[in-house]
Amino acid sequence: MRQLGGAFGVAILAAVFAAAGGYTSAAAFSAGFAPAIAAAAGLALAGALAALALPGRPRQAPGTPAERVATAHQASTADAAAAGQRA
Repeated sequence: MRQLGGAFGVAILAAVFAAAGGYTSAAAFSAGFAPAIAAAAGLALAGALAALALPGRPRQAPGTPAERVATAHQASTADAAAAGQRA
């Protein structure tokens, strides 16, 4: 889903750039660049508003298996870092 959002975002910004300007001169590039940046800001704002509207993740009770796995991973990472310092 994230890849599709990125692909559509780039396609929209390229279309805005091409409709308002081009690569023929510096003035044409600037004429297309400004609306494309404005469109990018609008898309980012829309994404931020959509993220704020989504419900959060439910909190897990302490001691659930997912938490134990994360704690074990953190411990093994700390052990590996300590072993690297001794070498």
